Amino acid sequence: RAKREGWQALPRAGRGGGKLWVVSSMPAEIRDRLASALLRQPAAITEENTACASIGSNICAPIGTAGNGPALSDRERAIVTARLAFCRELDRIAPLVGKKAAVAHLVTSSRMGELSPVLTEQLAVAFARRRGDSLATRTLYRWYADYLAGGEAALAPKRTAAKAPAWASEFLFHYQKPQHPTVALAHAELCRAMRQRGELPPSVHACRRLLAKMSQPEREAGRATGNALLKLRPYQRRDTSELWPTDVYTADGTTFDAEVLHPDHGQPFKPEITAILDVATRRCVGISVALSESALTVLDALRMACCYGGVPALFYSDGGPGYVNRLLLDDRTGMMTRLGITPTNAIPGRPQGKGLMERAVKTLWVRAAQGLTSYTGALMDGDAAHRNFKLSRAALKTGKRAVLPSWEEFKRHILARVEEYNTTPHRGLPRYRDAQGRLRHYSPEEY
Repeated sequence: RAKREGWQALPRAGRGGGKLWVVSSMPAEIRDRLASALLRQPAAITEENTACASIGSNICAPIGTAGNGPALSDRERAIVTARLAFCRELDRIAPLVGKKAAVAHLVTSSRMGELSPVLTEQLAVAFARRRGDSLATRTLYRWYADYLAGGEAALAPKRTAAKAPAWASEFLFHYQKPQHPTVALAHAELCRAMRQRGELPPSVHACRRLLAKMSQPEREAGRATGNALLKLRPYQRRDTSELWPTDVYTADGTTFDAEVLHPDHGQPFKPEITAILDVATRRCVGISVALSESALTVLDALRMACCYGGVPALFYSDGGPGYVNRLLLDDRTGMMTRLGITPTNAIPGRPQGKGLMERAVKTLWVRAAQGLTSYTGALMDGDAAHRNFKLSRAALKTGKRAVLPSWEEFKRHILARVEEYNTTPHRGLPRYRDAQGRLRHYSPEEY
């Protein structure tokens, strides 16, 4: 066919001789097939194509020159690498079919899912603001034009700083108050102040758009303070994967959200529960049920934890009176000293530092309280709670059996809940494949 159609050729140097066919002299059909074959090659992206991955923070300048722009983040460097791969692919195919046809081949192959696996993987990274499914012609032309004009540095996503309107600070002054004013109320206050100065106020929709562009911690500053604002900010999660059982015990007490009958006089009351968890395994190793929080309540839970779980190296709790007292912390006769335990207290007003225990309290005791008809927590329907209250008080007045559980029934219910918790797969623990082949988390008892 080459001889019949008069393809141009050059003599091939080297052993064996032969010819090298000039691609530009081939018909368009052959050039298209060659371009498609190149796109499907697994080695479409070579080491040269991804050379910018090792440049680090100097990727803002062309390769081989010193970078004097702002350092890029890991995400931005990955985007530059992905876009550079497509630009190098255009450089490879354009001599065969021309730039326009090369762009069309890349766009069509991305839509048909015929790109090489490496290019397909880079495609998901190349879009800075969206997760695109396929390339667009304009996008590829823009990347290539930026690449030709400014090298690899021009492929970095543009950093645009949003400029706040002039009335923004005054609107936030009216909006960011601990009274939690609505957007409409803060906008009305802003309009009143601006009209008195003879200025044209913005619409309430402009105020809503301003708030939508702000991050949640920035938007809620002033409306929330202290711990309420702290929980909206980023935090660092502690890693417990290197801990061994009994390395750290954590404890906390809470008032049970259901009424039970007092063991002495038989009147309704809410008992106090103290639980101790082993941080490494999340296992509840000790509990204590008492009439109120005290040092003896904590000591009883610690006794159970040491007898059934082992003596811990570190005991982590808050600074409540049940944990900070001479019975536990005296340097000569305190139980912590006598057992060789190092007590550590969380920062006051920072429950995030005890997030593991705070979550366990909800999992253990809120669920246990919801299993009783005398539950009075925030999740209970108000009318149903009032009806239960009236029924229980009426039964006590007439001497009949109240709908409230007895003290012994309550203790059995609590112990059953702890047993259920310890044998249930825990999301904070590693996963494994069980005998049935299912991948699931360890339970605290298994771990």
